[in-house]
Amino acid sequence: MKPLSILLAVATLIMAILLIRQHAVTGELKANVEGLTKDRDEVRSELKKLNTRLSERPSTTVASGPNPAGTTSPLPAKVSSPTPVEPVAPPGVTIAAPKGWWKNGRNPENYVVGVDTLQSWGGMPSAYVKSLGETKDGFGGMMQSSSAENYAGKRVRLNAWVKTEDANDGGGHLWLRIDGQERGQMLGFDNMDNRAVKGTTDWQEASVVLDVPAGAASMNYGFFVSGSGKMWVNGQTIEVVGPEVPATNMLKPETAKPKAPTNLGFYPDPKT
Repeated sequence: MKPLSILLAVATLIMAILLIRQHAVTGELKANVEGLTKDRDEVRSELKKLNTRLSERPSTTVASGPNPAGTTSPLPAKVSSPTPVEPVAPPGVTIAAPKGWWKNGRNPENYVVGVDTLQSWGGMPSAYVKSLGETKDGFGGMMQSSSAENYAGKRVRLNAWVKTEDANDGGGHLWLRIDGQERGQMLGFDNMDNRAVKGTTDWQEASVVLDVPAGAASMNYGFFVSGSGKMWVNGQTIEVVGPEVPATNMLKPETAKPKAPTNLGFYPDPKT
């Protein structure tokens, strides 16, 4: 064989070897890239699962409080109040205010109202309000509003029979408010703040008595439980009573409108 032919054969062999090595290296690199891509996808999947689990955990409130060693450290001291669980109506009980009434209160989302046919008084079903879990800050109940026209110049009594269960914070209350013609003007008010029905009690009578001045615009009334607990109300009436029945108005005399003009002469210290 001629030297040139030998050189060409050797060169061809070397090129073939190099191509084979390059192909092998390329295949190995491709396999490595595919493996890394798979690992990346698995890491992303695990991170997504972890984020989902973290988002489902209850939030915490950071507050300064003693740690186990007795020193003060800005660590999470308490878990914030959980969102109230949506109530479910058991048989014989509704979870909405009946016609003519509406739910009211402060933080009303922490309370449920309705009609309870299982708790009766005088053969009639009862209205009720119940706190959803422990809630000391707030109150909830039902109310309605009506014109004061038919009671103007008279003394009225809101009367009902009430029953409570675990109303250990602020207790159960009836309330009545007489409003004037001007926005925000209260002519009379009582919510049994000084005689609330607390704890767990059987049926008992409760009442609120107010005068309805001439020219009063509306009467607003209802019941509520303050803090945690449950309250039932039945046999509620509004009736006209005589002056022998003491009024329970909680407003100070100066907060109500005077019945007649005063000091039209602008005297510094009017006597009449």
